[in-house]
Amino acid sequence: MNTIRIAGGRFKINILLIFVMLGLIVLGMWDMLIFYIPALIIHELAHMVAAGACGIIIDDVEILPFGCTAKVKSFTALSALKEVFTAAAGPAVNIVLAAGIFFIDKYYAPLSIARQFITANLTIAAINLLPALPLDGGHIVRALLARSIGQKKATKICAIFGVVISSIMLLGGVFMVIKGYFNRTFFFMAVFLLYAAIKEIKNVPYTVIRDISSKRKLLSTQKAVLMRGFAIMDNNYLRDVLKEFDAGKYNVVYILDDDMRILKSLSETQVMDAVLKYGLDVKIKTILSKI
Repeated sequence: MNTIRIAGGRFKINILLIFVMLGLIVLGMWDMLIFYIPALIIHELAHMVAAGACGIIIDDVEILPFGCTAKVKSFTALSALKEVFTAAAGPAVNIVLAAGIFFIDKYYAPLSIARQFITANLTIAAINLLPALPLDGGHIVRALLARSIGQKKATKICAIFGVVISSIMLLGGVFMVIKGYFNRTFFFMAVFLLYAAIKEIKNVPYTVIRDISSKRKLLSTQKAVLMRGFAIMDNNYLRDVLKEFDAGKYNVVYILDDDMRILKSLSETQVMDAVLKYGLDVKIKTILSKI
């Protein structure tokens, strides 16, 4: 996996994309290789540059077939406006590039690659503007919804949209096969989006990191937020603790032993520190003395 650093983050090409590129060569789909892959990389570079301009520190962006994953380091820099701007940057650049090539081809010098280049960029822009995670449109909708229902619920809703849309795409692909037309790219895209959307749903507990940052900012202005306390047995996992967190409230966790005695109370910040250090799949009792 090759890595370069752009706008403070690492830009990585996943080995899966390399295999896909080789597959395109074998299948003779040179138009996809020559036009879509560069358009996709330009799309993701735009996200990186926009994030850097907003002061959002990204550890890395990993390019996958038809999309990417991004790991944000500086959650405190996030805001709804910055998130929308960063998510919209990719499709916007694709549209601008397509418009630029169209203008040059029509009014200055005819280009033999104009139609393929325009189609590739507009296709990537259109797909990514669908209102479903992990697509850019999903990030935009989530940022807007989070202002009223919280980051955790907004993420779950948009990820479910992703599952629904990719499932519809799969059904559409099956219908095309019945009609005698098989589109390999369409099927591959639908499967990948379904996988990525399900992964987003599984990662919903991590959105509490963003929620902690929001509450810190809220406390600096209105001086107080609602608090929620809950108890959990020490033989549960850190994953189980995160699932019980209530977005918008400050959570305090009481750890109980088998005799229902309180062993320790943990703030949500302490829990997140433990998650980042030990991961989700570790039992509370295993690390309780280290927290």
